[in-house]
Amino acid sequence: TSGQGGTKPAAKKAAAADLSPEAVLRQMWEDATKDASPMKMKVYDRHRTYKVDDLVAHKSHGLGQVREVTDGEMVVLFREGFVRLEIDQPREDD
Repeated sequence: TSGQGGTKPAAKKAAAADLSPEAVLRQMWEDATKDASPMKMKVYDRHRTYKVDDLVAHKSHGLGQVREVTDGEMVVLFREGFVRLEIDQPREDD
């Protein structure tokens, strides 16, 4: 019985590691971007309009998927986690 007791904590530890917030976010990002194609991506521009599920290419954050859109901003799931970005910003005419 002592042999069985030695394996259970290791199995629980592995399962807990798989459910860490970082692992869950990473899996969500991988699922969201697995079929990403350059033809489907929009390069991020704060002056553009986006909708939920759009794929976005950001110069600092990389590839992401729009998860939420509100007035003037969106929440994007990137590899490192969620980032709130400005959208629909007026262009300044100089």
